[in-house]
Amino acid sequence: STTESTPSTTESTPSTTASTPINTVNHCINAVYHCIYTVNHCIYTVNHSIYTVDNGINAVDHCINTVNY
Repeated sequence: STTESTPSTTESTPSTTASTPINTVNHCINAVYHCIYTVNHCIYTVNHSIYTVDNGINAVDHCINTVNY
C-alpha cells in the first residue's frame, strides 16, 4: 500500500509589484514557484487517487480473504 504525501511546497504570493527590475525578478521567481507548486499539487492529486484506489483494492482483498477463510 502507498502512504499519502502532502505537497512539499506552499504557494507564495508575489510580495512585490513588478515596477522595478528587482521586483520583476522577484515576480518571475514567484511565478516559477507557483508553477512548481501547481505541479506538486497535481502529483499530490494523482497520488491521492492512487492511494484511494489502493485502499479500495485492499478492502476488496480483505473481503475476499474473509470469505475464503
